[in-house]
Amino acid sequence: MILSVTAVGKVKKGNLLQPSRVQIGDDIIITKTAGLEGTAIIAHDKSELLQQHYGVQFVERAKSFINRISVAKEGKIAAQFGANAMHDATEGGVLGALWEMGQAMDKGILIYEENIPIAKETMAIAELFDINPLRLISSGTMIIISPNGARLVDELKKSGIDSAVVGKIVDEKGVWLINNGDKTIVAPPATDELYKALK
Repeated sequence: MILSVTAVGKVKKGNLLQPSRVQIGDDIIITKTAGLEGTAIIAHDKSELLQQHYGVQFVERAKSFINRISVAKEGKIAAQFGANAMHDATEGGVLGALWEMGQAMDKGILIYEENIPIAKETMAIAELFDINPLRLISSGTMIIISPNGARLVDELKKSGIDSAVVGKIVDEKGVWLINNGDKTIVAPPATDELYKALK
């Protein structure tokens, strides 16, 4: 079955978040954890295999990630706080979403990989299936760009939403990932890691 939906929304003049609002030096915030939806899908689809490796409770926790894929709450908080841009990290994962944002803004993005929150369940599943959790479908993970990331993280925390500042907007074009001091450029999104795991 194939279902196609078109949604049209309205926003008050002056409240529209456009890439042009983003400034060099703005913080990049990631809410919840990377790979949320992909973790839940794999836990449902590969339940028996995962139970053999990690047990029933692990699988149930991973399945429950599906209950966290709405970004409406953090979107509203960030908009009221004064975010300059937002993007729900869906297919292609966190890195795919960051690449798309970089293209839209025509600015550079610098990300510290160790700052990206990843749940232990997602890490375990990624290791078992040899996939990259940062390129796993991440609906529910919101990427927010704000002039004051630390304050926004505090605001989100008050509403029970975990988040972290993971990087900054920079002059150098492209999306750059720093891992253990090594700086590499992020490639455009390709096939989501979910499909590799489900094979």
